[in-house]
Amino acid sequence: MAKDFFKNLPDTSTPLSASRLNGLLNGNEAMESIVVEDIKCKNLLSDTMIIKIVNCSGTTKKIIQTSADTSNNLNWKIQTYLDDTTTSNPLTILNNEVGNISLTFKKFSTFNRVGFGLNGETKDTLIVFDATSLEDNKDYVISFELTDATQGSITIENIQLEEGVISTKYVPYKKFGYSSTETMGNIVVDDIKCKNLLNINARPYKTNYCDAIVSGDTLTTSGAGDNYVTYLINVKQNTDYTISVNSMNSGINIYDAEVSNYIAGFEIANGSSLTFNTGSHSKINIVFYGNDTYVKPQLEEGTTATDFVQAKEFSVTTSPIQLTFNDNYVYSSDRQYNCFRIGKMVFLQIYHMAFKSSPEHGEYIIYGLPKPVNGSNIFCLYGGNLAKGDTCRCYQSWDTGDILVYYGSPSHTGDSANNQYAGILIYETRE
Repeated sequence: MAKDFFKNLPDTSTPLSASRLNGLLNGNEAMESIVVEDIKCKNLLSDTMIIKIVNCSGTTKKIIQTSADTSNNLNWKIQTYLDDTTTSNPLTILNNEVGNISLTFKKFSTFNRVGFGLNGETKDTLIVFDATSLEDNKDYVISFELTDATQGSITIENIQLEEGVISTKYVPYKKFGYSSTETMGNIVVDDIKCKNLLNINARPYKTNYCDAIVSGDTLTTSGAGDNYVTYLINVKQNTDYTISVNSMNSGINIYDAEVSNYIAGFEIANGSSLTFNTGSHSKINIVFYGNDTYVKPQLEEGTTATDFVQAKEFSVTTSPIQLTFNDNYVYSSDRQYNCFRIGKMVFLQIYHMAFKSSPEHGEYIIYGLPKPVNGSNIFCLYGGNLAKGDTCRCYQSWDTGDILVYYGSPSHTGDSANNQYAGILIYETRE
């Protein structure tokens, strides 16, 4: 497709991130709660699933053989069990060289445990895990890296269990999700993402006389074949991605953030997937053409198209906190703040606040905050304009969560923008 085709087109995008962030910070938007079932790690194998290990020791990160077997070959096996009784003959592969090894199986209701490792002549080296959480009639693959192939010290690392029959790049097992009674912990935004980065339920970035109609896992486009709809996606630079689709009539193209520079593209005649590199681009547009039906479109990191999953957007629930100010000291007409909590974390931002009179040490000025978890918090409100350079030193009571002035009263008073103070407090609560 010619590059000029995209020039001077109307931008129908909406700055959703800005509006949603504004709604979040002001407590006006009730965002979806994180649900553990919605957010699962690609690697399904946790250390807590391991039921027993035979002739070896370690964790899913690294397993080391305890004693040598008499076999000169390394026959890797996978076998299923109902409790301690085998329900299948072992499936084995021969691999004596260091490197990546993968073993596949299909889950059935006839077994609840899976074992994998070395099928020895005199002794097995085996790891058995609980398979009750796996879905029946679904394919799974166990993969790991053989780093030492010497009998007696055989070592496998980075063990991964994932859906499908193709093993992908290892990621450590991680459990996501928390509720209002749990600590937020070190959840990183990049950790909470779906394998499928292409969310067809999101608002399109650009449309050209073309509507996007979504039903389940299928995107149907209206208009003529040269009309289009695009989805803007954040990507990593200089990284391989694979886009795949089960069926379509025309093709899919990938363009840059402005939809002006062509990156890659493919038609159904050329196959159902395409791998491309993002180069210097941190954002790309996936372009779907009009009068077509795209079934199960998926964009994922890597060079292999894996089983389709429905893309999801994950967010957290914010709970606004209503505060009370001491009217003896603080103007109600010259005050703006935002306070909310996410799980156990409390966020208070005072945009501006002016004092009627200067409160002495020990005078309470703000009430209604949740109690802190560890000791008391000390923070400052900073003056602006004529009050620039002045601070009001504040102390949050461990007993009540309320805020008082603490050896540092404000020097500027009066209902004026010149006398306003601002500050931020972020802490963990025990409530």
